Amino acid sequence: MVRLKDFTKLDQQFVNLLNDAQRRADSLGRIPSKRNGHWASEALSSCLRKSWLSWKALPTNEFGNLDTFALGNSIEDAVVKKFQSAGIVLRQQEHITIDDARLQYPITGKIDLLIIEGDDIITPVEIKSTKDYGENDGYDKWMSYLPREEHVAQLSMYLHARKATHGYLAYFNKNRGIMAIYKVDYEPEFYNFVIEQFVLFEKELAGPEPEIPKGMKPESFPCGWMSRALDAKAAKKMEGTCQYWNHCWKGQKLVTLFAEENPAEQPKV
Repeated sequence: MVRLKDFTKLDQQFVNLLNDAQRRADSLGRIPSKRNGHWASEALSSCLRKSWLSWKALPTNEFGNLDTFALGNSIEDAVVKKFQSAGIVLRQQEHITIDDARLQYPITGKIDLLIIEGDDIITPVEIKSTKDYGENDGYDKWMSYLPREEHVAQLSMYLHARKATHGYLAYFNKNRGIMAIYKVDYEPEFYNFVIEQFVLFEKELAGPEPEIPKGMKPESFPCGWMSRALDAKAAKKMEGTCQYWNHCWKGQKLVTLFAEENPAEQPKV
């Protein structure tokens, strides 16, 4: 009797070769350039050092699943179609700039979606795709982690720029294909709090490279994150990392989910 396993086998090296080729293609000809403004998406960033490094145009080498951002974009498109089906979409990807007198640099951002509500009210929508952190405990457990403070801060920048009274955070659970939508009112006090954090960051920006924040570890978020698969977790295999992992944790061995060595050391195609 012919068995599938007799004539099929996993070829993970092929995947590694494709990933390596994509890394080289994505970086080909790119010249890092220094930033000239804050990003709304970095409001209340969990790592001051990461923000500082991104301003200095250091080379990045992100490990893990290269298709994460592509998946996020696909999910965003799917969520936008839901709003389009309701006939309330005004436009997508609207750029904003905030020039706050308290800051040396402007805040820039890109609103995922603008919708029209009753009485022609134009409302910003920010779309986020997340893992199912409560996968084993149900919908309520997943929602207990939401909304995330940094996401509310990002949307608050958009509300301020648009002079909108409220907006929406639309979360999509990419493990189970379920959504949660939060209405966020514009709160001036919270906006000012976020601006104060940007002010503090600008003071750090003028100084030397910040130390790795206390308590952060190479295998723990936001530096890196382990696969939830028990065998991979036991082997301490990483599913993904911050793009500055090699800079911050130089000299430490990185074992990714499918490769035993750093992706940079994988065979070339």
